Amino acid sequence: MSELDAYREAVARRREAIMERVDAALARSGRKAGSVKVMAVSKTVDVPQVVAAIDAGYRFFGENRPQELVRKLEGLSVLAGEDGCVAGADARELRFDMIGNLQTNKINAVLGRAACIHSISSLHLAEAVSSRAARRVEAGELAGPQPVLIEVNVSGEASKSGFAPDDLRNAFSQLAQLPGIRITGLMTMAPRGDARCAHETFAGLRDLRDELAASYPSVDLAELSCGMSEDFEAAIEEGSTLISSVGSRSIRPSRSPRRIAALCTRAHAHVAQHECEHCIGRGILGIVAASCGVQGPRIGQFWYDKQVRPTQTCNRTRIAACREVERWLLRRHQESAPLRPRSSFLRPRRL
Repeated sequence: MSELDAYREAVARRREAIMERVDAALARSGRKAGSVKVMAVSKTVDVPQVVAAIDAGYRFFGENRPQELVRKLEGLSVLAGEDGCVAGADARELRFDMIGNLQTNKINAVLGRAACIHSISSLHLAEAVSSRAARRVEAGELAGPQPVLIEVNVSGEASKSGFAPDDLRNAFSQLAQLPGIRITGLMTMAPRGDARCAHETFAGLRDLRDELAASYPSVDLAELSCGMSEDFEAAIEEGSTLISSVGSRSIRPSRSPRRIAALCTRAHAHVAQHECEHCIGRGILGIVAASCGVQGPRIGQFWYDKQVRPTQTCNRTRIAACREVERWLLRRHQESAPLRPRSSFLRPRRL
């Protein structure tokens, strides 16, 4: 079996597991089966991996960068056969959305290519997209207005972009009248690692959508885009209609458990050189996790947290961190290789 075939099988298994969880969340919330769209984030893979994901059953993809969106679409168009099919799927069924931050100088690259722009985070950006889309509609270069989602910072985190709920209430009358774009719904992201806060964030987005829909009945706000890998079940329970099987773990190539264990062993050796700085040790392990295509909650943040200081229990903390990272990585990747690493790989070295 080739590496690409193995990758396709791994993606198919992950997709099946995701869809089972989606169906279970829909059943718990009393919603109709199939009422949630699942978007695979393809920002970290190349065209052959996207084709493999299509073969595994995905039809809906999200891209963070305009240039990657263009490259993937052009690559797939080249691969499409005379019947217009890619990996057995009609190319017309494939959908690519723009989900990353959009700079005004990249708008033209996205218009007409992205089925929907998810990141309209300010009135200024909305007006810029509107003016350029309207000109292209008038010139016959676009079949109709560009569908967009309004990004809302429901949680109020400083690190996130988007309209504050009150700002969106004040600006929505202007947004609704902009030519060249068609607002189809709202999107948000919840803080990581807090299930209760995730539910509150998604419920807040739903309530805001319902409020705006009542005030502006001419605008169809059917779409609620929220929920990623660690919280999409909560999002579905709160009314999400579009989730990201994501992050990129859904279709990103994974390293084998044996390789991950070797990386962790190297991390232990590096940690041992920093006798007192467990924040550095945990940060290194976070980088190991990122290099394997995953993001471990509560691990990498210590790398960036400048307030963390060495403690008397730093050795035990580092050992616990090593064990936590290894267990988490191996659990995430054990399906991608038939052999589990020897237990000796799992034991943190004495520090």
